[in-house]
Amino acid sequence: MKKFLFVVLALVVSAVFFLNVWQSYRYTMLLQRIEGLEQEQREILERNKRIIAGIAVLRSPARLQQLAEEELGLSRAEAEEMVRVLLKGGRNDG
Repeated sequence: MKKFLFVVLALVVSAVFFLNVWQSYRYTMLLQRIEGLEQEQREILERNKRIIAGIAVLRSPARLQQLAEEELGLSRAEAEEMVRVLLKGGRNDG
């Protein structure tokens, strides 16, 4: 009976030791995965910031005016050239 208890105790201790090692391995693997995902997130955020900055440059009024004048041949309309149209029943009708 003592031998049986000794064998069972040895198996339980071995199993607990194995589970502890296995859990430590899984924990390390998950930490590495988390670090990789955090790095990927940082890279995506930086890329997003660069894209937003690029959009801001492309949408700047100075650039749009230059584009309109140089590439499209447009010019700013003078006050005399403007015609104002008022519609009845529209949004501006009080």
